[in-house]
Amino acid sequence: MGDALNEVAWLIIDWGTTNFRAFAMAQDGREIDRIEKHIGLLSIQHGQFSQALEQVLSGWITDYRKLPIFMAGMVGSQQGWHDVPYVTTPAKIGDVANNAFTFDLEWGAKASIYPGVKHKNAQSQFDVMRGEEVQLIGARALLATDNFHAVLPGTHSKYAHVTDGVIQSFSTYMTGEMYSVLSKHTILGKDLSPAKAEFDSVAFLKGVEESSVESLTNQLFLARTHRLFKQLNSDDVLDYLSGLLIGHEVKSIIGLINCRKEPLNLIGSYQLSKKYEMALNSLGFISQVLDGEECFIEGMKQLERELEHEEMDILS
Repeated sequence: MGDALNEVAWLIIDWGTTNFRAFAMAQDGREIDRIEKHIGLLSIQHGQFSQALEQVLSGWITDYRKLPIFMAGMVGSQQGWHDVPYVTTPAKIGDVANNAFTFDLEWGAKASIYPGVKHKNAQSQFDVMRGEEVQLIGARALLATDNFHAVLPGTHSKYAHVTDGVIQSFSTYMTGEMYSVLSKHTILGKDLSPAKAEFDSVAFLKGVEESSVESLTNQLFLARTHRLFKQLNSDDVLDYLSGLLIGHEVKSIIGLINCRKEPLNLIGSYQLSKKYEMALNSLGFISQVLDGEECFIEGMKQLERELEHEEMDILS
């Protein structure tokens, strides 16, 4: 590892509300080392982001004191370190790269936080993303295509449309957060045992089948009545609930596009993305899973190269 550490040229940080990940990168884009901690932005007291970062990176700072640091995600939000203004759709890679907020860290390094993206729909309603735009930029490179549709499952799932390499539009579905709230704080999850380790695909697909774009609040109560009248085992209620919510989301999305011929790209954690893939397959649609972390790292690499090209253009 000693020789490899000497190759580190820059650092990547994905800092969200609940988790922190840092990657030490070689000039050629290889990952040399990483740090992962459960120190989300919400745990930082009195705005002491600089002190928290210095403490987490203490093992690196001796060797990498002057190396540039590039950050993305909720660290650039109102709840984060600096509130970096959103860029607007249609958003090119250059728009994201060139609107980064750059500042000096206490130990002498330069830090940059990339902006998120905002979209205004036909009804003049706004939607926003922070961090997912980096994954979309990375997916574009990994897929080697400028035109694709993607779903990014998560607490706030995103459906995005990329055309000619530009983020054209996107919409947010609070699927993950709704599942958390409904399973923990409503009658639907009352007296249930914690989610079992083994996933019940039958219960999940029953939820997908019984979901629809309309009447979600009515359908959600089925998670209770199915249990009351022995149409669903108590152990399977949470998987059924997950199926109802994910089914509602994907049925809303597939009404907007034709993904029977071209796959819908699922960008996120493997376990959650496979649930979306299962739901789509049961409805006759094709999809493919891309690792969310791999897309994020690739996206940050693409943004760094974009900045390098801009600097070369200025100097030439």
